[in-house]
Amino acid sequence: MSPVLHTTNNEALMALPLGITMTLTIHFHDNSGDIFHAQNSVVNFATNRDDFVQVGKGVSNNTLIIRTMNVGLTLLMVWDTEHSNIADYVPLLVQYVIYPELRDIVVGDVICFSSSLINQEGLSGMWSSSLNGVLQIDPKTGVAVARNSGTVTVYYEIPGLLKTYREVLVNVPQNIIASHGSRMKMNLEDSPSSRVIVKIGHSSKNMKGECSPAQIKVIEEMKPQSSISCHLHFNNNLFDFQASEIFKVEPGFDALSVQNGHFSTEQISAEVPFNPGFYANETEIILSNYYPNSDVKIFGTTEILENLEVNNDKYW
Repeated sequence: MSPVLHTTNNEALMALPLGITMTLTIHFHDNSGDIFHAQNSVVNFATNRDDFVQVGKGVSNNTLIIRTMNVGLTLLMVWDTEHSNIADYVPLLVQYVIYPELRDIVVGDVICFSSSLINQEGLSGMWSSSLNGVLQIDPKTGVAVARNSGTVTVYYEIPGLLKTYREVLVNVPQNIIASHGSRMKMNLEDSPSSRVIVKIGHSSKNMKGECSPAQIKVIEEMKPQSSISCHLHFNNNLFDFQASEIFKVEPGFDALSVQNGHFSTEQISAEVPFNPGFYANETEIILSNYYPNSDVKIFGTTEILENLEVNNDKYW
């Protein structure tokens, strides 16, 4: 077959890549295995099915053009028209060479695509997507982020050699699980952050494939967290102000947390405990002969309010 396909680490290619066109050259051999350089024969061919590969005559009598159309196994028979007993059978197995195997892809997922195919110089090919609005993909590393639902085709091309593809179905997520990732209590005084880990969809992870360090770096630049919006509210009516007035929340992406996260309970929100200290609705009060009294409302936990001290300072 030609062209010659090269793989990383010289791995054996167990099947023909989907979507490529190749030339099959047919030679006649004698009983000792030597090739006949001249043979007065007309080559004919047939396949047991025509939905996996398309086979046609090449530019010369002893060549065939093969186009791989679908994943599956086809049996190719080649024989000498004048001598039907001179025949050969070749199994043509077509498989994906774009990985990983994809199931349950939902909006928000990150996929690290890879392929073992390289060019003669050992360089990888380029990646592309038929619909960037559905699946955004980095052309150099093959990192993709599912941005919307729909069916999209991922292409891997080595210019001048081959272009293979794989179809991806991106679904609308049917559930969201939020888990409080850190057990640290929040204090208004030093304002440490607290993390909530969010998993989208039914699969165990929102990162698919084996991600290399270069791919993880690109993931950060693609900002997959932009698919998520965060909202804050207090779980009781103790305060007369909104949580957004004192807390800030924003989505982020942590590859390590996403890869190692484990979730057991389905929930669409997570509680983050915090110690509010105390809060007064007035920063200062002014007393005079006309207004000798004023009320200050102070909010806080029972432990803090029980130990609250108030000092009266005079200013002249």
